Amino acid sequence: QCVKSGIPVPLFMQQWCNLKDEFGAFYGNKPSGMKGMLSRLKMPLKGKHHLGMDDTANIAQVAIRMVTDGATIAPTAARGPQ
Repeated sequence: QCVKSGIPVPLFMQQWCNLKDEFGAFYGNKPSGMKGMLSRLKMPLKGKHHLGMDDTANIAQVAIRMVTDGATIAPTAARGPQ
């Protein structure tokens, strides 16, 4: 969207974390997706799968649990400004 709008991509948007990668590295098995991470942690799926706000809340709960368990969440990918 930034490129389309002719504005620079902010630095904080040039790197991100694929939580599945961090999850796999920390717990020893890469899940198939959000539902797999929730299942592995014995956490319930809250709301409706693939509904943006519900998925966001569920992924946040996975991230919180990971940090509580001792994981460090770090960027797993980056892309320079386009």
